[in-house]
Amino acid sequence: MRHQVYRRKELQLDAARTAGIPVEHVRLGQPDVVALYEKKFVLVRPDGHVAWRDDRIPGNVSELLAIVTGHQRRANP
Repeated sequence: MRHQVYRRKELQLDAARTAGIPVEHVRLGQPDVVALYEKKFVLVRPDGHVAWRDDRIPGNVSELLAIVTGHQRRANP
């Protein structure tokens, strides 16, 4: 299972790099800092703004990146 999670993370980083988005994976180890974000996965802009957070990684990371960078509008649920 850990291998699958690692591979998925690499696919996400690759999607960001392919889109020309500079990205860095940071694993937080301090429980109090982790609690502040409220979710397991968080995408933080360089200016510190939280662009996205959830407990699951979306199936279409490229779409998420397009939405948070303003290149695509979010579909109505």
